[in-house]
Amino acid sequence: MIRVVVLLRRPSSWTRERFHRWWLDEHVAYGKKLPNLRKYRVCLVTGSTSHEGREPWDATTRREHDA
Repeated sequence: MIRVVVLLRRPSSWTRERFHRWWLDEHVAYGKKLPNLRKYRVCLVTGSTSHEGREPWDATTRREHDA
């Protein structure tokens, strides 16, 4: 099995909400077409207790593929 973890940052001109909508509504469909995909998980950052407004990333994804 191959596991891929990606940390994502939005373009500086986008709000977090715009980035999340784009990711869920448009980009996930592309990811689901990847070969041998077993799992595709998305975690959206909605806030932080230590970096409010300055979080180092806006979402993470984890994909698992058959080798």
